[in-house]
Amino acid sequence: MRRTARRGRILMAQRKPQRFSVHGGAKIGDWLILSHGPPNRHGAPRMFCRCERCGTERLVLRYSLTSGKSQGCGCLRHVLMHEASLAHGEALQVGDTPAYGRWQTMRKWFRREALEMPDWLATFEAFREATPTVPVGFQLQRPDRSRPWALDNMEPVPIRHATSRKSLWAYHAARRPGEVEARREYRRKRREAKRAAGQGAAAGGA
Repeated sequence: MRRTARRGRILMAQRKPQRFSVHGGAKIGDWLILSHGPPNRHGAPRMFCRCERCGTERLVLRYSLTSGKSQGCGCLRHVLMHEASLAHGEALQVGDTPAYGRWQTMRKWFRREALEMPDWLATFEAFREATPTVPVGFQLQRPDRSRPWALDNMEPVPIRHATSRKSLWAYHAARRPGEVEARREYRRKRREAKRAAGQGAAAGGA
């Protein structure tokens, strides 16, 4: 018991001094301290805090605030990680933004056809500056299907006039938003019925 008490006094003496003062209205990083809160189950004091960046309110340990270990709710970290993972500042992966998806699709088309990649497809920035602006509800299409993609062989057309079957489905799904959910529900029920029938056949055979 004496050894434990002595060790506790040594640890308290070696504890780092407080870096921040904690009181109502104080700001520590993104935290705005509102008031004192109830202690946790171990009796450690906590404070009611609000993140000034996203508005999240949370109980934070007083020691985490005074030592500077807690500077916010973590929303800034997610924002920085998201920005760092963006490709060309546009998308996390192909298709996340329409322009980035079109650029990747055209590059794949040239590779599949074993054609030389034009300069305007070399980088996403060059593609975005060279190609025309595509309004919402439109997509790029080749007027002359016998020629490859070129700056003089592309034009934005409404999705309902596009020849792509996938684009037509996207257009009708946008017009009837409940149809996609209805088809998913129908497929789910079919899978459940087949699974139940299989289990019944297995039980009958046993």
